[in-house]
Amino acid sequence: MRLKGTGKANRNKRERGVMIAVAALGFTTFLMAAGLAVDVSNFYAAGTELQNAADAAAMAGAMSLNNTVPGGGISSAVARATAVANSYNFNVASVNIPAGNVRFAKNLSQFDNNGTGWDAATASSATNAPTVRFVRVNLQPQSVKVYLAKMAFGGANSVTFNRRSIAGQSASAFSAAGTANDPGLTTITNLSRLVLVEDNVGTGTLSTVGTCSGGNRVYTKGCVYNTNMTPPCDALSATYEVIKGNTGSAGSDLNKQMLIPLNGCYSKDTVHDANTHPASVNIRSGLNTIFNDYADSNTSLTVSGIGSQFATEFPPDTNIKESITYAQYKAGTSTTAPMAGGSVRPGATAGRRILIMGIMKKSTWFNPPGNDGAYEYGTFQTYKYGAFFLTKRPTSTGRLTLEYIGDRVMVPGGGGCATGASNTLTTTQTADMASGFSAPVLYR
Repeated sequence: MRLKGTGKANRNKRERGVMIAVAALGFTTFLMAAGLAVDVSNFYAAGTELQNAADAAAMAGAMSLNNTVPGGGISSAVARATAVANSYNFNVASVNIPAGNVRFAKNLSQFDNNGTGWDAATASSATNAPTVRFVRVNLQPQSVKVYLAKMAFGGANSVTFNRRSIAGQSASAFSAAGTANDPGLTTITNLSRLVLVEDNVGTGTLSTVGTCSGGNRVYTKGCVYNTNMTPPCDALSATYEVIKGNTGSAGSDLNKQMLIPLNGCYSKDTVHDANTHPASVNIRSGLNTIFNDYADSNTSLTVSGIGSQFATEFPPDTNIKESITYAQYKAGTSTTAPMAGGSVRPGATAGRRILIMGIMKKSTWFNPPGNDGAYEYGTFQTYKYGAFFLTKRPTSTGRLTLEYIGDRVMVPGGGGCATGASNTLTTTQTADMASGFSAPVLYR
């Protein structure tokens, strides 16, 4: 005899069993999906982190290219690219790359279809060095652990990532003098507030150091000059003016203003307000830090200067050897490392002895009296810009010894500064304005 309700109870048990199985399967699927989402998110973050390292390394390498013989900046590019890549940490370990992972090319097409471009030795040859425009950095393969979704990855315990990046000189690098289709750099950024003066209306000559063919009236590449701080309310040949105004985090601190580049983008005939009463002690306090000389160490200052507590914010150059040429500095053949407490000072930065400076003509100095009758409100125009190597620390009177760099110099981009064609300047004007500069660009 069949009891009433027994069939229904069995059916309910079967349904509950099916629902439990479905729920278990659904929960398992949910866990797998959640695990996959976690792992994929981890992979995305890891890939982004590695790509950032590759991009930073490639841009650092591109900043060293100068298209000169010998070398073309190739060895420096390798050193800077590997140093930047190796400074990144990934999964607690350094992203180490060998020098052979830094490759070079004249044209981007050399990297198409897994093209390898040139190694450093080939790129440094007398034939190739003047033509190198691009740097590619290949990171070493990096493994990322699979945590929760091994089944989705065939049971693998890790996934390997490869990242590479290509950076190089802006399109104007080989036509800085300007052409109809490519007028060259039209604006400059990272500008020093020190502006050199040429006398185009009188007989004033520049103070050259050693032999300088044709460079006694106009600043000429390859020549070395002594230039003095301008007297108040005047502009004389072989002197420099100081641009007035706050500069970012330097604010009104005149010492720090010597070190922090001017904000914004600057082009030919930019008009600047002049600091008509600059002080040599501020020039010296600021620029001395480039040579690891802070106000509390080697220099006796009459006003408070930049102390060594600011060495992280204003690090010295990696080579503080004085009275050397730019060629020696670039080649690293005569060096002195900045020391602190018996070891190399942390945070030292290469290239800090290179100043991007404006050059003005004496005739553009305009200094009318103010409402009080005092000559305090001068202005001037910069008609071109140059890269200058600071050969040694400023003197107590603010005298600077500068070598006008003959190489093409890579200047940092940013700030929305234009590097391509412009309707603002003619090609001749651009040749005056920015001959010898190029900007680094991230291409791939």
